[in-house]
Amino acid sequence: MNGSLYLAGGGSARQEQRVWRAAFRGVQRVVHWPFALPDDRIGGAPQWLRTSLAELDIEVRVDVWFSLDGHRPAELAGTDLLFVSGGTTSKLARHVHRHGFDRAVRDHVAAGGRYYGGSAGAVLAGESIAIVALADDDADATTDDRGLGLLPTLAVLPHADTVGVERQHAWSTALGRPLLAVPEAGGVHVTGTTCTVLGPDPVHVVDGAGRVTYLPGDRIPLDGQ
Repeated sequence: MNGSLYLAGGGSARQEQRVWRAAFRGVQRVVHWPFALPDDRIGGAPQWLRTSLAELDIEVRVDVWFSLDGHRPAELAGTDLLFVSGGTTSKLARHVHRHGFDRAVRDHVAAGGRYYGGSAGAVLAGESIAIVALADDDADATTDDRGLGLLPTLAVLPHADTVGVERQHAWSTALGRPLLAVPEAGGVHVTGTTCTVLGPDPVHVVDGAGRVTYLPGDRIPLDGQ
C-alpha cells in the first residue's frame, strides 16, 4: 500500500481534528461519499462538511457524490483524498460493492491516494464489516460482511469509548480477530505496514481477552502486512 488510510472514531470534526488536519494536508482534489447516511439526509452532506471544514480553518474544494449511480470507477483517478463518512455500514458497503467501486478504492490507495474513513467509513476499510452486526445491531452486515480489505488484519470498532471493555472482548472473541478500538476523539494513520495513533485519545487493540493501549504517537504493529 503506497497511499494512506486515516481512520477516525466517529466524533465531531473538532474531536477528530488531528485526523482531519493530517488527511486534508496538502490535498487538491477531494471526493466525499456520504451515502452511508439515510437517504433523506444525504442532501445535507455538503453543508455539514463545509461547516465542519470551516470550523477547522481547512480550505479545500470537495466534490460530493450523492450516489455512485452515474459514476465510473475510473473517475477516482486523480483524486487525492476519498472522504467516506458515517451512517449505516452495511448500506455503505452494499452500495460500493454493487457499483463495483471496491477495486477502484483499493487501486486508489495502492497508487498513493488517501482514504479517510469516519465511523462507517472506518469500518468499511477492514476485511470484514461483521463487527457492526454486534456493535450496531446492523443485521444486514451478516448477509454480506465484505469490507474493502485495506486493513486486513484488524476489525475497526469506532465509537469505542462508548462501549464497555467487556463487550469489546466478547466481540473480538466472537469474530475471531482483534479489534482496533478507536475513540470518538481520535484516530490512526496507516501507511505501508505502519499504523500511528494520531490522538488526542488513546487507541486500544483488543484481541480476545487481551487489551493493549497505544498513546498518540505510538505505532501499532500490523502483523501480516
